[in-house]
Amino acid sequence: MAAFPHQKIDLQGPKFRATTPHFFKMIADEISGNKRLRVPKTFLDKCGEHLSDQIHLKLPCGSEWKIKLRRCNGEVWLGKGWPEFSEFYSLKKGNSLLFRYEGNSKFNVLIFDESGTEMDYPITITLIEETDEERKAEQILILHQGRHLHLHLKGFMLKLPMSSSQATHSSKSLCGNTLG
Repeated sequence: MAAFPHQKIDLQGPKFRATTPHFFKMIADEISGNKRLRVPKTFLDKCGEHLSDQIHLKLPCGSEWKIKLRRCNGEVWLGKGWPEFSEFYSLKKGNSLLFRYEGNSKFNVLIFDESGTEMDYPITITLIEETDEERKAEQILILHQGRHLHLHLKGFMLKLPMSSSQATHSSKSLCGNTLG
């Protein structure tokens, strides 16, 4: 009898391992998902020895986040920085995240809504203020809702009405997202 092209022959033989390992997490509980997220043990078995105490998460729109890892009783949790990340991207029960490990404690991350569709990421703009001793980066959050553009900076929100021509015509913006 001829073997099928994809027939599994040897159950104990060598296995294929992706060069860029991934792990997938679903937010099962709104309260704990916003405060902490556990890295799967099987991922740690493969890559955990290469992770430093701080990881870098990069999203498709170019945003990068530094997240501290907390190690406790053989488990690893996303710690300091995770609550802010979770709040910024409005993570909630039913959302899913796909983490692709790029090496050097760096991950590319995709976020999916409850339907399994990748989310539209908030747009961020980094402004650089130079002082005598250091540079400071501040984040501005821009949200488009209906006929208004909302700008958030340092706890203040500016709501700008869009003209009818702006509301009906799309304009290219940062991260490949469109406004309008």
